[in-house]
Amino acid sequence: MKNFKIFLFFTVVIFSSCEQNYILEDNAWSCMKYQAQELNIDIDKVLESQITFYVNNGYLKTKRGNSFLKLIGKYESGFNPSVENYNPDWAKSLNSLIRNGFDPLNCFEDDEWKKTKTYAVNSELANQAFSNKTNEAKTSATLMKEVYTSNDFDHPYYQFMFLMASSYYGPKDGF
Repeated sequence: MKNFKIFLFFTVVIFSSCEQNYILEDNAWSCMKYQAQELNIDIDKVLESQITFYVNNGYLKTKRGNSFLKLIGKYESGFNPSVENYNPDWAKSLNSLIRNGFDPLNCFEDDEWKKTKTYAVNSELANQAFSNKTNEAKTSATLMKEVYTSNDFDHPYYQFMFLMASSYYGPKDGF
């Protein structure tokens, strides 16, 4: 019985240390919601609308994080959604947010944002852009598949950041 309790304790410690801590992302998402609310935009509703649009148009199979990773894999293989097929509510809300100074980076204290996976991907892409090894550079999609997990894309912060980036820098631009 004592051995079982020791085993159980270590199992709990190991699994709890493997869980992703989303405190920064939770705080950023709350701030982003507040920024959007100040502009009379319900960002949760807008995000849900865009995810539903992606599911209804077959870009995502489900609303779960693993479907986001599969979509990134499609982008990596050259998938390019039809330009004519977009969600006008998402575009209108996103344009209004951007025009009015919405900036997710303002939701982080000092350099906190550098602790997120979004920063890791963007930083590596910037390094590649300024290096002389562009022929060895990874595409955004390849890099994203290496950095993100399906659990990340179950979080609204990562869902929104991915969908916002894909709206502006879609696969036709090397995404």
